[in-house]
This record gives sequence, C-alpha cells and structure tokens, in this order.
Amino acid sequence: MSSRSWPQPSKLNDVILFHVNICFTSVHMEPQFYKLLLLLLSVLQPVISEDKPTVLDLRGTVGGRVTMTCLMEEQKPSGIFFQKKNVSTGEYTTFVNGFYTEPVENNLLEQYKKRTSANRVQHSMDMWDLVVSDEGEYICLLMYSSKTIRARVFNLTLTANYSVPTVTKLKCSNHDNGTGDCEVSCWSAGGYPRENMVWTVSEGSDSFWQTVKNSSSEDKQTGLWNISQTVRISCTQSINYSCSVGGAVSVSHTICIKPGSEHTVEITVAVVLLFIFISILAFFGIKKLCRRHQPPFQDPSVELPLKKRDPSQMGLEPEP
Repeated sequence: MSSRSWPQPSKLNDVILFHVNICFTSVHMEPQFYKLLLLLLSVLQPVISEDKPTVLDLRGTVGGRVTMTCLMEEQKPSGIFFQKKNVSTGEYTTFVNGFYTEPVENNLLEQYKKRTSANRVQHSMDMWDLVVSDEGEYICLLMYSSKTIRARVFNLTLTANYSVPTVTKLKCSNHDNGTGDCEVSCWSAGGYPRENMVWTVSEGSDSFWQTVKNSSSEDKQTGLWNISQTVRISCTQSINYSCSVGGAVSVSHTICIKPGSEHTVEITVAVVLLFIFISILAFFGIKKLCRRHQPPFQDPSVELPLKKRDPSQMGLEPEP
C-alpha cells in the first residue's frame, strides 16, 4: 500500500467531470457514447466506498504484456473504465479502455485500439506490445447501478534489457617505472530505464580509475537508452576487467600486460605440446622395439615333428 495521498471522493468526481468535458469536445464522438457520458454526469455525486483506492504495483517489459484486474465482487458493475494519469495535470484523464452497455471501441484513442482489450467477465484489461510511454499510473473505476464507484490504482513500471556491452581498448602505454596506462570504452544499447555503467576488476589488483567521458542518448521514437563510458586505468600489474549496465555483463578482458609477458602463455603451450609429441614418439618406438625381440608365436595345439639326432653326436655307439 502506497503512503502517497490520493484524491478525496469529491476529487474523483472532478476527474470524471473533467474527462466528460474533454469527451464532449471531441469531434469523433459516436452517438451511443453520449449515453455513457450522461450516465457519468448522473453519478457525479456518488457514494465512493473508500477515500484511498488500493494501489497495486505492476511490472512489465517493453514489448511484453500486462493485465490490470479490478476488484471482483458478487455485484456486477454497470461499467468499468480504465483511465491513465496525465503527468502534467496529475489527473486520470486519458480513457484507455473499458465497457458499458454500449460499445466503446470506436471511442478509443488510436494508440490503444489494437493494443488493449477489456474483459467483462474478469473485470480486467489486457495491454500488450508495451512501449515506454505506457509506464505510469492507471485507475480502474467500477460503476454500479446504486451510484457507487469503486476504484483501484495501478502503478505500471517498465524495463527493457540492455544489449551485452561491447568493450574497446582505445590505447595503452607502458612506463619505465613499471606502471601502465590504458583507455578503454564500454557501450550498450536498447535498455530502459537509464542506467549507469559499472566496472569490475579482478580482486587484489592495484589500479587507479579515472572517468574520461560519459555519454547517454535516448531514442526519441522508442524511449530506449544507449549508454557508453570511457575510463583511463593506471596499474602496476596485469588485471582482468569487465563492464556491466542494467544486468548485462561484458566479456572479461586483460590490460596492463608487461612487455614480454604476453608471450609467456604461448611459450608454455608450445613446451607442453612438444613434450606430448616426444612422449608419443617414445611410446611407439619402445613398443616397436619390443615386438622385434619377441619370439614368434606358436600354437600349442599343433605338434611339431621331432628331429632325429645322430647317436654319435651324443657320444653313444650306434646300434648294430
């Protein structure tokens, strides 16, 4: 429940009357809608059930969909009207959608005709293909034949995801004292609301950060934001860093690499690969050598003929 102050009963009547006056001045008003306006005029002094309407917070995404549901009661209302608050006047003067005994579709603003629908059974309104301008406060007015008006307020907040930030290394320099300077930029687009760029560095790194340039621009048609920032980093050792905006995080990068150290990884990988290659050659060489000195295989199931030896060669006398 919000702590903000809401219009008193008489103020809500003024809201309805103001909206009626606006509608009467419209040249596009359909004849059947005049009956609805006459009803509104007849209930300008109703008994409103609560001075401070219930406030519900709704969250949606740009391009998404939300549903606003009024109070559900056993008594069926004779009409339900969803009105959007005008920021400049502070009044709920923009008719979005609703229903009554007569159709109201022909009296909808062009921006709501193909993006909203009212549900008579659920006492609700659906809104889809949300745009940034849809963000704001809405009020649902339920009108009963007893000339009682019930109200519920919706506070709609919208968000849009930023693109994955793109990091660009602009320039780097190394100094004789072992320190280094790098300028890097981070850019992300298509998000809402406007967010600040956040930089993250590896733990334990000794570095100094200085913002060089901040830039943000709003798309006049969509209301979405593009955010970019350039920073200068001074460091004494290699550090890993990334940037993020609105929950979108960039790929991690490394800067302030000391001269010569950038080849350390390449040399290490080359040594490991060479060791593996030599090990493989040694393995197959030993295996081949063992096969060369191994006696030929003999099947034990095959009997070989015994060679008859000369008795004289064994020191025996020959048989007569």
